[in-house]
Amino acid sequence: MTRAIDYGVAEGIINPDGVIGAERGRKAQVYKLNADYMHFLLIYLDSDVLSYRIHDFKSRTIGSGNIPICDEKVLSTLENLVMTSVAADPLIAMTAIAVSGVVCKGVVMDSAAFPSLNHIDVAKRLNEKFGLTVLIDNDLHVATNVARKYSNYKEGITVLYAYGKHKSGSGIIANGEVLCGAAGEVENIPLHTPDIESERIAFCSERLQTIIALMNPGRVVIYELDEGMDTDKLIGLIKSKMKPYLLPEFKLGRDFFEDCFLGLSIVCEVGIKQSLRERLDF
Repeated sequence: MTRAIDYGVAEGIINPDGVIGAERGRKAQVYKLNADYMHFLLIYLDSDVLSYRIHDFKSRTIGSGNIPICDEKVLSTLENLVMTSVAADPLIAMTAIAVSGVVCKGVVMDSAAFPSLNHIDVAKRLNEKFGLTVLIDNDLHVATNVARKYSNYKEGITVLYAYGKHKSGSGIIANGEVLCGAAGEVENIPLHTPDIESERIAFCSERLQTIIALMNPGRVVIYELDEGMDTDKLIGLIKSKMKPYLLPEFKLGRDFFEDCFLGLSIVCEVGIKQSLRERLDF
């Protein structure tokens, strides 16, 4: 503990902030996080909007915005945002990105929303261009970290399913751990619904039934990505099609947009902890 604290003070991560304790006896030294030790650029690539927030080291939002995007210009828009953000705020040292699609070790393997990103190592590209630590993952996988951290899902299997008018995906928590690679791949499950737009509820019901049959989760948390989605109808259709002993507990998710950004903060937190452990040789 002493070694970690001395390192934190020397690096400027924490600052001494007085002492507390009784008038007699041993007093305790108080430390506080240095909010400007490092800033973070958090980016969510939605289907047609790039949303971003800049956080300080205390996870407070100090900047935000939205930029319209299209597939042909998504990479250049992303690079321009990072470039201008770093120029305006030299304290930005880490970028976390959430994108719809299958992501593996910084590489976007398959994104229906942004096919121009397919097979590009976005993390490596931005790191080499701007000298930042860059983390990128599937958007629902990012949001799943929030449920793992703030909900009591430490036993059994929990499936998070997000669906909207044009996209859907799943995240899985098994015994308190988020399963990597279990979000975007659900898009590759072959189904029989002929028209996925006009029969959206039936299409999403088939996907979710397949996931439930494969994973046998104790609960399913459902996010509505767009207004007008009828989750009660979705759940009713699943219940009418599946055997009662296979049915999990169904719950409504929170605000997916906010959970996505909160999840990006958690991704950064995990990255920092791993880096500090390596530096301190714990």
